[in-house]
Amino acid sequence: MAQLILVSNRVSVPDEGGVRAGGLEVAVKAALKRKSGTWLGWSGRVTPRAKLETRSITRDKITYIVCDLAKEDYQEYYNGFANRVLWPILHYQVDRAEFSRRDLSGYLRVNDYFAQQLHSVLKPDDLVWVHDYHLMPLAKALRDLGPTQGEQVVLHQDFHGGNVLRAGREPWLAIDPKPLAGEREFDAASLLRDRREELDRDAAPGARVRRRLDQLTFELGLDRERLRGWAIAHALAWGVSGTGVHEGHVACARWLAEA
Repeated sequence: MAQLILVSNRVSVPDEGGVRAGGLEVAVKAALKRKSGTWLGWSGRVTPRAKLETRSITRDKITYIVCDLAKEDYQEYYNGFANRVLWPILHYQVDRAEFSRRDLSGYLRVNDYFAQQLHSVLKPDDLVWVHDYHLMPLAKALRDLGPTQGEQVVLHQDFHGGNVLRAGREPWLAIDPKPLAGEREFDAASLLRDRREELDRDAAPGARVRRRLDQLTFELGLDRERLRGWAIAHALAWGVSGTGVHEGHVACARWLAEA
């Protein structure tokens, strides 16, 4: 029977007196209780590597799988890369980021560890919800262990246009996606009309939109026609409202229709 599996950095097990998961706990328990569900993540315990344990606990039809972390894992994955690099970047404080290769190595190592624990219980029909920036590499780590699922689902709706930044070292930096579930083509569609002021100044805006479409399709391995279709729908949804017609969005829909 298919189940919902939530993977997060923290897990809150009732009556365990362990680490609390904050607002996530309230948000997901109702979903997990509707049918059989599993919540997997860190137990809150830091132990010597030789004594690491993974425990399975069932409460009110929810299975909690909690994994210990070694001291170096906790320091590099959690205190290091997650808190000193990702948290500042994702909260508009790029100047406070403190990068080290050791912390990155620990971050990837712990994601591999969680992926291994997930892979051991995952069934083909299960729906997996991976939550928060602590676990961004987990999907790739899980795929590398061998196919268990069909089409992946990206847990975003659209990227806020103003929060997609052009970076010097990377082509794009996306910050603050809306947390709704959808397919990858739907997720990326709004990027095609991002930075509209540049499109307005461009002598050939349709060609620029077409290049974006081709680049996103190639780089992310997307279905070009589905991405284009969702982008047209997005543009028209934003372009026609009770307050009138927004010509910039409608123009994007027109350029995409011809792309």
